[in-house]
Amino acid sequence: MINKDDTDKHLYEMITEDLIDKIVNNHFGRSGRLPNFLQLTEMYNVSMSTIKKTMQLLNEKGYLVSRVGKGTFVNKNHLDFEKNKKIPSNKIVFALINYNDANFFDILTEVKTLTEKLGKELVMHVSKNINDHEELISKLLTNNEVDGLILGTSRKTVYGVKLYKRILDQVPAFFCHDIYDSEIPIITIDNYKVGRMAAKELLKKSRKKVCVVLDENGYKSDDLKLEGFLHELKKQDAEGRCIVIRNSFKNQGSTYEDGFNIGAILDLSNSEVDAVFASNDEVARGFKNALIKKGYAIPKEISILGFGNVKESQLKDGSLSTIGIDSKNFGEVLFNNFRKVFNESEYKVQSRILIEPKLIIK
Repeated sequence: MINKDDTDKHLYEMITEDLIDKIVNNHFGRSGRLPNFLQLTEMYNVSMSTIKKTMQLLNEKGYLVSRVGKGTFVNKNHLDFEKNKKIPSNKIVFALINYNDANFFDILTEVKTLTEKLGKELVMHVSKNINDHEELISKLLTNNEVDGLILGTSRKTVYGVKLYKRILDQVPAFFCHDIYDSEIPIITIDNYKVGRMAAKELLKKSRKKVCVVLDENGYKSDDLKLEGFLHELKKQDAEGRCIVIRNSFKNQGSTYEDGFNIGAILDLSNSEVDAVFASNDEVARGFKNALIKKGYAIPKEISILGFGNVKESQLKDGSLSTIGIDSKNFGEVLFNNFRKVFNESEYKVQSRILIEPKLIIK
């Protein structure tokens, strides 16, 4: 609503801004009819004179139209004019929270090349935290500084929920991350198939038990990996050979440290685990180094399979097998769907576009 403690603005100015935000975001539905003056005074808990000043200002700005005997309505012709007068920035922004935010950061070069075919410039923004990230996106939208957005995060504050609902009203946008509660189209890896692929690969190497290391319950992408993993075990009559570990070290250190701590604590000799799938490459790398420190021969005694940023993982540890995504394929899928939106000026794309996972054995 409004912050009445803000002394830098008059009440009617704050209410005007709030009503404009509601108008732009279609808060008043298909009819566009606003509450009457009395209802507005109750809604904002202000005087009638304040509401009259507000409505006068909205009329002057062209946002309202009055119909005798029917009430006050949103001036949709004015909204169409405001929308159409936007000057293209010729920029598409790739916005991340940090360099590890998107699992497939190496798509950047591919996407940049393909974006140029749209006559656009790809601009990279990396924010320090979620608040800075959302503030950046809001600024880009408010100032019409961007023609499209690629978002590499699934985390949102309460403000962010509202912000992401605004995005599609202004610019084409896609998530390139695992997110499951947004109206913005998502392009990501098929996590269910990742799980099936991981189980199938580990069962080739395991003679005892397989272990799958995941993030906490409720993290949808890992839940899908687990679902696929267990379905593949069931298909191969190996359900009783699985141990599931949920990462309880979350937020106590780096992802690598999480994996190292799990490897240091897990008693593999008594658990009879001889094959491990970690749903994050950094967890897999930390897990592997912990086992090496304990004297295990990798992969002779324990087979380890990771998941995530294939290129980054291979730079840090060329011996780690992993499941990921082909950056060229990802870039092409993203580009082709962006092109559809720009050419057709409306969304005619799937809400969720899943890319086949790729297995890289070392």
